[in-house]
Amino acid sequence: MRPPSPVPCPAPGPPTILTPSGSGTQLTYTEPRTAHDALYFEAAEVARCVAAGLRETPLRPLEESLVTLRSMDEIRRLCGITFDQ
Repeated sequence: MRPPSPVPCPAPGPPTILTPSGSGTQLTYTEPRTAHDALYFEAAEVARCVAAGLRETPLRPLEESLVTLRSMDEIRRLCGITFDQ
């Protein structure tokens, strides 16, 4: 699957969304920038989906994520990589 072109990318900065009830109350993510700020776009997409009343992003549906995880599991199995439970 390919994302729509061009991929919508919000401007840098904290994402702000309206509550699902549409009350107009804004929820703002204001955590300080850290070495993990690369997750900004994921957080912004979650905010966009919540504001739109979506349960998953159309850019990467759950089933596609599960296919990736199954592929990673198979690669680890073929390479003999195991994790102790």
